Amino acid sequence: MIVDTSVVVALAAGEASTGWIRKTLDEHASAALRMSWVNIAECGMVLERAVSGSSEALESALAAIGIEALEADYSILRLAIDARARYPLNFGDCFAYAHARARNEPLLTLDRDFLATDLVDVLHPRARSRGARATR
Repeated sequence: MIVDTSVVVALAAGEASTGWIRKTLDEHASAALRMSWVNIAECGMVLERAVSGSSEALESALAAIGIEALEADYSILRLAIDARARYPLNFGDCFAYAHARARNEPLLTLDRDFLATDLVDVLHPRARSRGARATR
């Protein structure tokens, strides 16, 4: 399962969506959790912007929940570039999309923009409230 920046930031900030995130992770307990290095950097930037020094524990926090960092090769770059041209995704989102697409894995996110993509399995609270995963 690919984890989007929005999920990690929400967990770190203790946002209202934390309960939904934990429930979804529990429902997919056997899934390997993966995240692009680009999204990890984005998390650090968002956390630092909110509270100086808050990104210092990011590496250990991601390790504690078992997130594997993913490299971006040219095939990932190509998918990310294509995603930016086709969808309303920001730079970091394009890499989460690319990894989910390349690996054919679910994407765990709080960002509704992913619902407008061709990803087959987007785990998003809005999709869950309709009774199912977002599927294309």
